[in-house]
Amino acid sequence: MSDNFILILDFGGPNARKMARRLRANGYYCELQPHTVEPAIIEKKDPNGLIFAGDCLEVSFNEALLASDRPKLALGSSARRIMAIVGAKRKSIQLANRAAQIQFLPCPLFEDLSESNHYFERIDDYELPEGTEPIAWADQGVCAGYHTARMDLYGLQFYPETNDPDGTQILMNFAANICRCAQTWSPDTYIKNETEFLKARIGEKNCIAAITGSIESAVCAALLKKAFGGQVRFITVDTGCLTKNEAESIRNEYLEHLNIDVEIVDCSRQVISQISGISSAREKRTIIENAVHTSIADAVKSMPDVSFILFATTYTSLLEYPEQLTTLGRHFDGVECLYPLRMLFYDEIREIAASIQLPDIFIDRQPFPMAGLAAYCVGPVTESKLEMLREADHILHMEMQESGYQKKRLQYYPVLTNMCSPSQNAAHSTPEYTCILRVYQAYSTDSTESPARLPYDLLARLVEQIVRQVPGINHVLYDITAGTGDVFEPEEPTRGA
Repeated sequence: MSDNFILILDFGGPNARKMARRLRANGYYCELQPHTVEPAIIEKKDPNGLIFAGDCLEVSFNEALLASDRPKLALGSSARRIMAIVGAKRKSIQLANRAAQIQFLPCPLFEDLSESNHYFERIDDYELPEGTEPIAWADQGVCAGYHTARMDLYGLQFYPETNDPDGTQILMNFAANICRCAQTWSPDTYIKNETEFLKARIGEKNCIAAITGSIESAVCAALLKKAFGGQVRFITVDTGCLTKNEAESIRNEYLEHLNIDVEIVDCSRQVISQISGISSAREKRTIIENAVHTSIADAVKSMPDVSFILFATTYTSLLEYPEQLTTLGRHFDGVECLYPLRMLFYDEIREIAASIQLPDIFIDRQPFPMAGLAAYCVGPVTESKLEMLREADHILHMEMQESGYQKKRLQYYPVLTNMCSPSQNAAHSTPEYTCILRVYQAYSTDSTESPARLPYDLLARLVEQIVRQVPGINHVLYDITAGTGDVFEPEEPTRGA
């Protein structure tokens, strides 16, 4: 598919990923790169077209990106930035944070469209230079879209919205009519091609697959078991930061449902000693990741016939932590690392899980960061704090399961804050902690998350059980803050913040 795709350059915020997932959902393959990508890398990748998306105004725009002879589509603030580059003069801000009617002029970008309502965070009025023509008008004769023929550049001061068929049509028109891309993408097709690649690369050699309790690990394991059978040995690492009985649950579930024997590698003592007292979320994650990789490397050394290690790393994870592939490579000298799911978003992996009829026990599993419960501990980590989180998490999962909310495509987990207050139990003199529960709608194709509106009686049961059954927690709060669907890693405030 490398000769039939669109490259999206991310200028910050969630919009670049939203556009990527919208294109993929309609069969057009695309990849994301940071806005700092060198033009030479773009030339090497050789995409059919470029999309500039994202709205972080603090980042710079490399004008050399416009020199590419490929079709280009700039959206939102990127379209306004490029206006200044092509010589347009801004008159004023005409609209801000409201919807407006747009009239689309005849143009390949707007095939089958005439007019539509769109929400604008902002739309500026410009005096267009020679060679740049308006292609869309908003209220009061303001140019909402333009085309600069000499650059093969289209600019729109708005984004396709969620559940917006006209916006989706614009993206599809850009992909099909302008970039000449074919609708060849699907997660199933990707898996078919990737399996063929792995069979050619691995051949008859032996390999190890590192797995966790995540759905991506289950999908990866099921596909590897089908393709390679006994050539693959499966291991999982117990870091001491897992949920209640998780390592044993993983082993039992894989054996029962997938006929896969999983070996548990225990590095819990090492991890707990190293993260004890650490407050930084990034430092916790780095320590635990290094311990996991070191444990896997030690396992590989005890198996001299292993030539490959396979990880269920997702595209979502790579975008969050692009340095991880380089970091992984340092741990495994002489053994090649492979990543079968590396170009799949999380919702695409769920689609594959359904298509291969993966048992619900894997599909319903909650996403879990590699740092485990340590990621949900604000401030210094201690063994007692991890045990509080482990018990609170168990209660939350049991209640969600018994109430039927486990099937409602929600993500949920507890966060242990560093807020303390006197114990409500007169027999205890030690201050106790406040726990925050996060439950939100997830797995959407636009990367947004909304807090779930749980019934009050369910929340009351959760609070009552956690306070009564978990020593060290005396208050429970429910977080109704919306977010972007990224991995949540609470940080302790720095002094002076």
